[in-house]
Amino acid sequence: MIDHISFVIAAFCGIITTVIAILLYDKYGVDKKIIDKNLEVVLQFVDELRKTTIYIHGESKAGSYAMMINFWNKPIEKKDDFMSRCRKDKLFFKLNYGYALNNLYEISKNPFMPPEISEKFQMITLHVLPEITEEDKQNGFAVATSSVNMLELDDKDQIIGKLNGHDFTVGEYIDKYMDVRDAIKQWLKAHNVADSSLNF
Repeated sequence: MIDHISFVIAAFCGIITTVIAILLYDKYGVDKKIIDKNLEVVLQFVDELRKTTIYIHGESKAGSYAMMINFWNKPIEKKDDFMSRCRKDKLFFKLNYGYALNNLYEISKNPFMPPEISEKFQMITLHVLPEITEEDKQNGFAVATSSVNMLELDDKDQIIGKLNGHDFTVGEYIDKYMDVRDAIKQWLKAHNVADSSLNF
């Protein structure tokens, strides 16, 4: 009888040990490998994003202007009088905007890309570009182009259209771009990547 009880206790302890080992393996094995893959993809995305600059050229009541938006830009001050007027201008896009962001798009669709980053990036990704009319250009507008190489910006004959058929203002686009950057920084911080270890 005692041998039987000892056998049952030993078997029970073996099961408990196995369950704990499985849980620890999942927590410190598989999960860690997935996080490592996530981090690899996010850093690849950051590296590609830093190479890509968005160029915005505008004509508005505030006058002609040009601006560059990239990963290191601080958000443009909304309270600045000139910029507050520019932010309200309609924003249209040239086809090379989509070409320049194509590598970023491919990385964003990687299965290991954290969805909170991918979803924000999809908001500024070109899928369709309906051509605009002269009426669309009334009351001030701006055009966005992009390139990883300034020499590729010679695009006079390109279609100018609405990004995915939606109306954007300069300000709305800037905010959505900054949402991508903020999502990256938040994800890295949540996964113990110190700000001091990265140059942004």
